[in-house]
Amino acid sequence: MREFSEKNKFQFTLIFFDLDKMLFLVDITGDSVDITARDVPESPKEIKILIYDEPFAETPNPNIDRIFSDLKTYIMKIPGIIILEEK
Repeated sequence: MREFSEKNKFQFTLIFFDLDKMLFLVDITGDSVDITARDVPESPKEIKILIYDEPFAETPNPNIDRIFSDLKTYIMKIPGIIILEEK
């Protein structure tokens, strides 16, 4: 996700909540989009990623689909990854 952020010139923040680095939060912002990824404690092999327009945007971001597709390209580089989409 850091590589995706750097390519798109987005701000990247990673916070760990434990010494084992199993509990975390990633926040990526830029281009009127906010992307948040976090661990799912009850399912250690699962990560929840939320993508949404920044609050109070007057119009929906026309680039959101492109940004999502680009992010999926980076995530799919992880061996054994499965992406389930919800809209």
